[in-house]
Amino acid sequence: MHDTLPTAPSRYEVRTALLWALEHDRDALLEHRETTQRSSWEAARGAADRHLVRRWRASDLVPGA
Repeated sequence: MHDTLPTAPSRYEVRTALLWALEHDRDALLEHRETTQRSSWEAARGAADRHLVRRWRASDLVPGA
């Protein structure tokens, strides 16, 4: 399991995690959406992206994980 992401996830990873959440984890999708829409701070948006990508990677649906 990936506990931390040392750098910001790529756009591809965020997009893939968003699509995964749309199909498999609506709570994660709504949490990410709420955080990114409420905050104008880049740091908060980055943290939301990292959190979503962590959840996606922790799922059993990531190839090679």
